[in-house]
Amino acid sequence: QLHLHEAMEAMPAGLEIYDEQDRLIVYNQHLAQMAPHIPVHEALGHTYEHLLRTSLANGAPPVPAEEQEAWIANMLAQRGLHTGPQVRYYPTGRWMQLHETRTPTGYIVCVRLDVTDHILQKQALDASRQEAQLARELLEDAIETLPEAFALYDQDDRLVACNSQFRAVYPLMTPLMRTGQSFEEMLRHGVLAGQFPEALGREDQWLSERMHEHHAAGLATMQQLPDQRWLRVHERRTRSGGIAGVRTDVTELVRKEQLLAAANAQLALLSTTDGLTGIGNRRHFDERLGNEWQRGARQQIPLSLLLVDIDHFKLYNDHYGHVAGDACLRQVAQALARCVRRADELAARYGGEEFVVLIRDTTRHEGETIAKDILDDVRNQKIEHKNSSISEYLTVSIGLTLYNGEEDVTYPEILKLADQALYLAKNEGRDRYQ
Repeated sequence: QLHLHEAMEAMPAGLEIYDEQDRLIVYNQHLAQMAPHIPVHEALGHTYEHLLRTSLANGAPPVPAEEQEAWIANMLAQRGLHTGPQVRYYPTGRWMQLHETRTPTGYIVCVRLDVTDHILQKQALDASRQEAQLARELLEDAIETLPEAFALYDQDDRLVACNSQFRAVYPLMTPLMRTGQSFEEMLRHGVLAGQFPEALGREDQWLSERMHEHHAAGLATMQQLPDQRWLRVHERRTRSGGIAGVRTDVTELVRKEQLLAAANAQLALLSTTDGLTGIGNRRHFDERLGNEWQRGARQQIPLSLLLVDIDHFKLYNDHYGHVAGDACLRQVAQALARCVRRADELAARYGGEEFVVLIRDTTRHEGETIAKDILDDVRNQKIEHKNSSISEYLTVSIGLTLYNGEEDVTYPEILKLADQALYLAKNEGRDRYQ
């Protein structure tokens, strides 16, 4: 019995044993320390009901007087019937776990364990979970209210969260937009589904470029979507090494920029185009001649200049009228344009019925061939000219000069030499080149 008593006192739990009449017959000091509101040293030999009433008299638990009898009746009705542990809060601020076991002889053995630390840890963990859940809900609410598409990836580049706007701008990728899905897997699915028109025909290269931009997470980039829609993608690294990205729909801005660029291109074209004939104007010719002269002087590149004049155009205008005269100018301009085959060649209206053709990197023979082609093209159009003293059809005269990059020749002098050659062609009977 001595050893048994020592073992009971050494237990890290409160122990109490009741006989078949439910009277307290054994307890240890640990129980007395755990339940100071119950004077167990005075209750030895008393019934469990007596302990309940003593406990209520000491205010533990704080049950209203009108409810105490019902509370006692309930506690007695459940006595010895619990199949699992019970957890109770004591006035000392401690939590106890009670294990009641009824023996075959009708005794009840009750073991009380102090589980305060466990309960407090669980409460703290539950509170932390609630805080984490609240923080996540706040995050989800915040990103959902953003007017832009938003997505957040962790340090392993896996999706943490995205809003409905993000799903809306990438509808072909939504089947893979799940928490934990990697960015690369979603991107590859989008490419295969046709989400990115820019990737068509160069899928692997586009994927590599997009992954590099994504991991760099610095500069804002433009991204084209189907139906001519455009996004500005702006991604940044988070403190934990993840990536947060915002997509802004800039379709209207891109369209306005495209319209503005087209309008500027049209203005540039109009500023360099002759309104009547549709070929280059005098301003465009003067600019090109100066540039080509400088290039020729630096690189010794030959330059051919042809000055073209319609023969007896005043007589044509007087006889057929200005409307027909304008049509005649357009036909001659088209003949010159057909002789210009490269992007660096130019046909332009010089003024009135005079035109110029500027061709770089040509020999004298090639320049003469072009002059002959112009003469033949105008003749073959068979534009009637009854008042001409040369032919029954419209003809032109051409002055041709070739600049070989000589440093002592200025570009106004090149034009002057072409004009002199044109004068010679007219003096020698017109409808020819000189």
